[in-house]
Amino acid sequence: MAANQGNSAAMYIIGKAYWKGGNGIEKDKKQGAEYLKKAASNNHPKAKEMCNELAVKKAAQRPELS
Repeated sequence: MAANQGNSAAMYIIGKAYWKGGNGIEKDKKQGAEYLKKAASNNHPKAKEMCNELAVKKAAQRPELS
């Protein structure tokens, strides 16, 4: 599979598919996040953007530490 051979576009597509689920693909956010992180680390612009958006949402959901 191209995603396993370092193709960042394939990593992004697979990561997004796992993250969102549908079209016969079972939702698996953990697996999706792994592929998206790999794609982002290979400078895929949309993967970087998606990872940044997800990080901001996650940070916004965390309770404040006191």
